[in-house]
Amino acid sequence: MKLILSLLLATVLVGFVASDTPTLYPASPFDAYSDAKALHKAIDGWGTDESAIINVLCHRAGTQRAQITSSYITQYGKSLIHDLDGDLSGDFGDLCDYLTYSVTEYLAVELKRILDKLVESDADSIQEVLISRSNADIGYINQAYANRYQRTLKSVIESKYFGSVKNLLSQLSNGARVDNSSPVDQSLVNSDVTDLYDAGEGTIGTNENVFVDIFATRSYNHLNQVYAAYASRVGKTMESTIRSEFSGDIENLLLDIIQYSKNKITYLAQRLHYTMDGAETLDHSLMRLIIGRCEIDLGDVKVEYQRMYGRSLTSDVSGDTTGDYKKALLALIN
Repeated sequence: MKLILSLLLATVLVGFVASDTPTLYPASPFDAYSDAKALHKAIDGWGTDESAIINVLCHRAGTQRAQITSSYITQYGKSLIHDLDGDLSGDFGDLCDYLTYSVTEYLAVELKRILDKLVESDADSIQEVLISRSNADIGYINQAYANRYQRTLKSVIESKYFGSVKNLLSQLSNGARVDNSSPVDQSLVNSDVTDLYDAGEGTIGTNENVFVDIFATRSYNHLNQVYAAYASRVGKTMESTIRSEFSGDIENLLLDIIQYSKNKITYLAQRLHYTMDGAETLDHSLMRLIIGRCEIDLGDVKVEYQRMYGRSLTSDVSGDTTGDYKKALLALIN
């Protein structure tokens, strides 16, 4: 019992030491007008200067790219994405399109793409976005989604999924998780441990709503203390309980929340590895993770990726992508 508790507490502490090191920083000095002009020159006329496009879009922060996009339409009367689409194609074209948005606007577009696929197994991609963004970011994503598509993200999620998966993703889309800066209420931790036991190991069947409500709304620091207290009291890890009580997508989603809360960097490294591990590269997921994390913690993820897989993220991306698409991704990574 003591061994289980000590191992869990060690895992919790590992999750706290991530330094949040980006790979992409805001350009300084920065001039949106000049950058828009450089992009227009790269696109206009015969041929396309892909290197010039990469030099701008892949070396500016998301807020700066949004300013460039606004300046472009002011100067030239057409949207930047319209002109890029006329000159670029394939994965490189898609990546450049996504880089014309702010990060939260892009994530709204990406969620729409995922939801339009009607593949329930992509629930893990939707959750990846929602558990790895702040409540404020989720608010901006919801606003961008509603403005662009005249439907709320929550309503679309609830129309595509059912049961506990729908309940979990719907709650995550609210952006109402308690922030890690809030002190952990030990009495609530103890109450959650009791409720989780009574909803799973302590009864016939499983009250899945109890697990979903706790996993979707408690702070990650709180959840980590719940896992440790649960193992101490019940004699089983939370992961073991989830595997015995759940199956399918909801099992995987709850296990991913546990992994993220314990060590988000390990979770993100695993997600990146998954995009390149099979016979076919999951390019949109690869783009999403790199664009979404390069301004936050991709520097830390690179270190963890090397530790876990014995290869650098740079080398794996280089081996799985080609051409200007590869050059653009590597610019964001390095």
